[in-house]
Amino acid sequence: MPTGEGSMKASRTPLSDYVNAYLERTQITRHQLSKRSVDPENPRNVIYPQWLEALQGARAPAPELWRLRALAAGTNTSLDQLKQMAAKQWLEYDVAEVLSDGELLMIAVPRSLSEEKRRRIKRLAEAMAREEAAADE
Repeated sequence: MPTGEGSMKASRTPLSDYVNAYLERTQITRHQLSKRSVDPENPRNVIYPQWLEALQGARAPAPELWRLRALAAGTNTSLDQLKQMAAKQWLEYDVAEVLSDGELLMIAVPRSLSEEKRRRIKRLAEAMAREEAAADE
């Protein structure tokens, strides 16, 4: 996770917070970041400083996937990390990865669960996935 992970986990606007922290840490302007933020799958898709400004103020609508790809390129951040932040900010989902043979499984858990209980559920889900995969062999 990017620097400042702890504060972003508790935040309701983790993607906005991440962009604000990135700009502060790197001391670049929104305009400079927008020039770096080009969708690698379609170079004609670029992020404009106005969208970054709205995002910084947590006023932007949920970003399209191309915007997340462009932002990942511009900030040299994993696309999956930005997707997780966006899911939390706009969909109010906390994403915990449970991987089984490279596939991602998302499960909803009550917000009231402690971090320790969430890790336990993740371990149980991973163990169940391994058992099911072994039973299919």
